[in-house]
Amino acid sequence: MCSRLTCYVGWCTLGVILSAIAVGLPRWSNAPPTAVVVSDGTINSQFEYGVWGVCTDSNLVGNITTTSSSNCMNYHRASSNSAWFLGATSAQMSNRALCDMPTSSPTIVTLRTISSDPSFDAYLQRTCGSKGRASKFFAYLAPIAGFLALLTLLLLYCIEPHRTRAVEITSLVLTGLAMISSIIAFSIWTRQRPRDTRYGPSFVLEILAFISYLIALMSCHFRNCTRDPDIEHGTADPTTYHPNESLLPATRINR
Repeated sequence: MCSRLTCYVGWCTLGVILSAIAVGLPRWSNAPPTAVVVSDGTINSQFEYGVWGVCTDSNLVGNITTTSSSNCMNYHRASSNSAWFLGATSAQMSNRALCDMPTSSPTIVTLRTISSDPSFDAYLQRTCGSKGRASKFFAYLAPIAGFLALLTLLLLYCIEPHRTRAVEITSLVLTGLAMISSIIAFSIWTRQRPRDTRYGPSFVLEILAFISYLIALMSCHFRNCTRDPDIEHGTADPTTYHPNESLLPATRINR
């Protein structure tokens, strides 16, 4: 079995990776494909929603040609992407953040039209409000806190090798913060997401990140993760190694 420190670092690292991928990919919810008939053809679209923005992949299938348009729009930050199209016309997409646009703006109207979702405006209102800002904040906080937990464990132990208890407590608190941030993020998203959408890969990764952080914390207390070969064979020096007192092994001090 792994040592207490190995279990903790391994699961915490996995949590950081999973939560970082989850917040980076705008795939917390996926909408079913839509088809909107216009005067010059049919617009087939696929919407993907994330905590920081919405992405679309649309194809205008006309009588002669097919035109494609793929864009990602940030809720709270200006974006610079390609053009939207609706019908046979094409216009440069606004570089303003979605939450800064009025509901009558061409970009919002286009999104509402090709999504064929009557709840799109309600979703945008939730996302631009406190729910959207909270889910985004905690989704970003989860990998940051987890990374700081690992960094604290590394740096403080290297700088102050004799203050192992302080290092352990600081790292565990940050890991607990990462775990709480993950569960808050995906819990808020369950109430924030657009109606009639499926949970996407990013949502699942955030749940797995929460589980990883939880196991990292629990591994500090499971007895089968604290076994050491020297202790089992009775060769450990009790004055220099106390596995039940700290996550990190104590260091012998020569006087």
